[in-house]
Amino acid sequence: MQSYCHLTKLLSWLKATRLFLLCHILIPSLFLQLPLSMGRSDQNDTSYFGPITGRIAQRVARGRFVLDGKVYHMHRNDGRNTIHGGDRGFSRSIWTVKEYVAGGESPHMTFYYRSFDGEQGLPGNVDAYVTYRVSGAYTLGVHMNATALDRATPVGLLLHVYWNLGGEGSGDVLGHTLRIRASRHAVLDDELLPSSGRVEPVAGTPLDFRAPAAIGSRIRRVVVMGGRAVGYDTNYVVDGEGMRPVAQARDPASGRALELWANQPTLQLYTGNSLNRTAGKGGRVYDRCTGTTCSTSSPSRCVVVRFDEVCVIKHEEVMSCVRWF
Repeated sequence: MQSYCHLTKLLSWLKATRLFLLCHILIPSLFLQLPLSMGRSDQNDTSYFGPITGRIAQRVARGRFVLDGKVYHMHRNDGRNTIHGGDRGFSRSIWTVKEYVAGGESPHMTFYYRSFDGEQGLPGNVDAYVTYRVSGAYTLGVHMNATALDRATPVGLLLHVYWNLGGEGSGDVLGHTLRIRASRHAVLDDELLPSSGRVEPVAGTPLDFRAPAAIGSRIRRVVVMGGRAVGYDTNYVVDGEGMRPVAQARDPASGRALELWANQPTLQLYTGNSLNRTAGKGGRVYDRCTGTTCSTSSPSRCVVVRFDEVCVIKHEEVMSCVRWF
């Protein structure tokens, strides 16, 4: 019951900030409140500690896409490319609290944001809703949906939370065991783009987490960005369809575990490769591998086809759901 109280306090904190950052997950530990997620509570964050990213999460090559024969250009904030919606994406927007239920069997909070036509170079108006819901002592659900109001437009939402089950500031996560229910991965180029459109099996590679393995057991064999970084920044095509278990993580030292369920087709595993004495909350400093993200997204064709194609909705609702146990 104590954990349930801490999760409901999280809803109160989210309501107060409206910056929409899920970076204050607390659990009771020897009468202390132990934070398991990393973050910083301001708009200067460029590491995406805990927000909903969009309108298009992940990378868009050259910040350019073609829709209905017209070329659109987004602000490029990742070298030659755009990441997580550009410099003023959903993660830096002020959301409106539409509903807040603090008590009862299922406390929850719903946020709303209207993304206007032309925002970050994107066409059409979009209504986005995200609901955080506490169910029981140890379950947090996140439901995201977006509606294109007047024209076809790209949409892809993603929740970007860094976890350390040993507790924030306890060291790296290399000893955490991880299982990912994915038999294939999207092949990424030196800019972490799926430019070739290839999807290959994880079997026989250091990307294979179908059986539980320590994150650090093979990480030195994972070289990305043309050799400029070592660590996971990998897009997996999740096995199965519908709401299903996607990933499980466990910290052997503390015995704490997390299970991720989702109805989305892909998962991005990231070990914080770009963190380098990065300022965090409470005066903490984060380095590479001090946390990891397992972010699901949809649809899969966003990440497994050539970069000039994007996820498009046409006057209809796109929904996704993420749950932690």
